[in-house]
Amino acid sequence: MRRVSCPAPPGPLDFVPPQVEVLTLTMSEDVDLGTLRTPGLTHLRLVHPRRLDLSPLGGFTSLRSLRVTAERITGLPGPRRVPALEHLHLIGGCDPAELRVLARGWRLRVVKLTRVPELHGLQSLAFLAGPVELRLERLHLVDVDEIGWWAGTLERLALRDCGTLDLGPVAALENLVVLDLTGTMVFDLRSLATLRRLSRLTLSSARDVRSLEPVARLPNLREIRFTQGSPVNLAAFAGRRGLRVMVEGMLTKVVGADLLGEGSEVVQWDGK
Repeated sequence: MRRVSCPAPPGPLDFVPPQVEVLTLTMSEDVDLGTLRTPGLTHLRLVHPRRLDLSPLGGFTSLRSLRVTAERITGLPGPRRVPALEHLHLIGGCDPAELRVLARGWRLRVVKLTRVPELHGLQSLAFLAGPVELRLERLHLVDVDEIGWWAGTLERLALRDCGTLDLGPVAALENLVVLDLTGTMVFDLRSLATLRRLSRLTLSSARDVRSLEPVARLPNLREIRFTQGSPVNLAAFAGRRGLRVMVEGMLTKVVGADLLGEGSEVVQWDGK
């Protein structure tokens, strides 16, 4: 039995078979993560309704992926000591002060932060070294001024439901391939004109001809998605070949689809 998903009763976790490699634990009360005896554990998902201390996870040297959902997440220096960890997803309250004191040089490839109410900027993420994917969702961000720290490695960036943002600093991300701005308000896309490797872009705002002109000329853009249903004008993409345009809402008005070039298509979906 290498994969287990189960509720966890209060107390020790010695009921988990030692050969488990992929583990999901849903907790209703406090448990002792230090009692896990699964030396080959590679993927761990934890769900807790209140505070969860991750300090005991420092001994899981094979752990590659960690996903935690809790009202309050503490003890991050624990997983920071795991050399194999590449994928970290935190959902819930996490003190930016604890993030700031993490030792720098943590080579996580994928970092996802969701609903971290006190995180308003990227200064607390200085511990990251060379992430390939950064996904920030449902945060009250004021700015992304430090995003250029990872210009050399970042290929996928999601800023979903993060309020209103100035994308100027994103211009430094010369290796960016995917940018997802679902639910985030942006008024000026000119800074994206430098992203020559960008192949997929998702927008919830900036849907008129003038706003879209900077991204319409991106040489490697293959797919653009428009979410949240207001009219879309594709005139800026006139003559563009091989472009896939995804539009949320079967009744969303799309103008200029007939102007697209050979091999381009418009697909509308219901958003589900």
